[in-house]
Amino acid sequence: MASFDINWPGVQEWITKVKDAVSLVASSSAALLDTQAIVIGGHIPKSLSKLLIKEVVMYALHRRSSERPKPELLISEVTYEPVSVGAASLPFRALCL
Repeated sequence: MASFDINWPGVQEWITKVKDAVSLVASSSAALLDTQAIVIGGHIPKSLSKLLIKEVVMYALHRRSSERPKPELLISEVTYEPVSVGAASLPFRALCL
């Protein structure tokens, strides 16, 4: 989104409101799926993704007295029609996995 400005009023408030939910979803996904990376994408601007990733806390209990590996949080590199690209990749995933 070219017109997005990270300094707009309400941006930091939005991050404060969503960071706990995003932390919970990311932590749960990592625990259930044992992911190596979680990609933040879709229509969220990259500058906003960067701020959000700084605030996400990955919750991980120790397992068998050792720390559980945590996934890396990444920003999507898809720049054109991210939702369509994600949907279009589903048949490849079904074929390859």
